[in-house]
Amino acid sequence: MVALANTVERPEASAADYDPTFNPDGHGLLWELTKDAASIALLEDSNAAGNKSA
Repeated sequence: MVALANTVERPEASAADYDPTFNPDGHGLLWELTKDAASIALLEDSNAAGNKSA
């Protein structure tokens, strides 16, 4: 529960800190990816670093 209490929000997340990125959201993520700059940047940075995204 300690890790859950210290979850990093997307705007504060850096692709350099993680090997993969996982976006649990379902259909909501599809709408978010067109408008949320933090989500877009995190996925683009992950891709540029050669990290896996799910």
